[in-house]
Amino acid sequence: MDASARRGGPRGRRGGRGRGRPRAGTAPGGPREPRRSNRRGRTARRHRDTQRRGRRPRPPRATPGRRRRERGRRRRRRRCREPAGPASLRSAEQRCRGDRAVRAFPRRAYPCGARGIGRGGRTAATLPGRASRRPRPGAARGGSRRENAGAARLRGAGAATLRPRGSRVNAAVAADAIRDFQDTFAAVRREIGKVVVGHERAIEIILTAFFGGGHVLIEGVPGIGKTLIVRSLAEALNLSFSRVQFTVDLMPADITGTRIISEGADGRREFVFVPGPVFAHILLADEINRATPKTQSALLEAMAEQQVTVAGKTYPLAPPFFVLATLNPIEMEGTYQLPEAQLDRFLFKVLLDYPTEPELERILATTTGAEVSTVTPVLPRETAAARVERLKQLVRQVLVAPHIERYVAALVRLTATEETASRYVTYGSSPRGGQALILGAKVLALLDGRPHVAAEDVERVAPAALRHRLVLSFAAGAAGIDAEQIVAHVLASARRLRP
Repeated sequence: MDASARRGGPRGRRGGRGRGRPRAGTAPGGPREPRRSNRRGRTARRHRDTQRRGRRPRPPRATPGRRRRERGRRRRRRRCREPAGPASLRSAEQRCRGDRAVRAFPRRAYPCGARGIGRGGRTAATLPGRASRRPRPGAARGGSRRENAGAARLRGAGAATLRPRGSRVNAAVAADAIRDFQDTFAAVRREIGKVVVGHERAIEIILTAFFGGGHVLIEGVPGIGKTLIVRSLAEALNLSFSRVQFTVDLMPADITGTRIISEGADGRREFVFVPGPVFAHILLADEINRATPKTQSALLEAMAEQQVTVAGKTYPLAPPFFVLATLNPIEMEGTYQLPEAQLDRFLFKVLLDYPTEPELERILATTTGAEVSTVTPVLPRETAAARVERLKQLVRQVLVAPHIERYVAALVRLTATEETASRYVTYGSSPRGGQALILGAKVLALLDGRPHVAAEDVERVAPAALRHRLVLSFAAGAAGIDAEQIVAHVLASARRLRP
């Protein structure tokens, strides 16, 4: 008897059973047992067959699936016609890693799409939830990471540049940039002083808010130069200027703009947006407290986001955008209280006092003579807006030390927790008050020739930044306590916390 007969028939491809021999448990000509597709079952049968034949079963592989991956690599290499090339043309990293080499440069495009082919013709990159098996550049087989010095230096340099703006002294904050800012600030203040008599401190605060990127609220009796200051500022900076006279019957569309029906040359009618006076670089809201709260709130979006929304469409405002609102004292008849949300949008609030007797004499001499003083533009019209934006960006780059930030945060908190404030203040300053303190202090630091903020800069702008953000209680009115006295008490308490 030959060997094949002893084993039970001719040997097939996958076991000792012959190709034409019926399976065990089935009669000749009867129904056949359905074929199993379970890989684990086939493996178990193969091991049982080898045991029956007297062979020792093969031990499990240390790296299961390795042959399958190697066959796939060879197939992809043949399909893409990508020659391996001589060893002299390959990098050292590829030669030392063999089949699992990682290329130093990106692999060329695969024209046949053979890389990572999966079931159904989809690539591994498109299969959901499937990660790539290719090791990262610089990663070893054992899981330990190796990286060259060049990659480490590049990552270190990138991390160093990813810092928040203002966290360190920028190169733009140099001596020449600070000098340019000081010269522009002084020139604008000098031109405004030609037509405005007095109010030097108020003009400085207004310019500080302008270059700090905020808005200003001016309070004073009529006829002391509120409108003249704003118009002179626009003429000195050579920016577009618009004025809105707030009245009781003023509507929000009179400020932001509206849509009207326009008829074209072909007779077709369509809605056309007509911009309102808010579309200007400098907007004067004259006597803002004479309009209703509904009309006053039309400026909220423009002041906070520099855009307006009309009929569901948003229109951006061209930078720089600066709102200077004037109001008469609340005791005067025909005025409305400004909402707290709108008051919080103003960076500073300036109080204009009545002129002294020498100032009144100068006003009479300069306004009733034959020669009337005029304002000369400091910046050219073509580059005025861009120049102002660069100066405002320079202000943002001034350094604020961590201990100054802690001091400002404590100062804002004291507006509600200080002993005097807790008795007479219903609501203290919002976080916008701290932002106003920092931005105003940055401008004053540049005026003093410093690229960093000091605690004295914060205290100089504190009254203008906090006086309109405090909501006083009825006890304060009964005791005759105003916001100025509260801010003074808060500053006195905060000085004891200064570093």
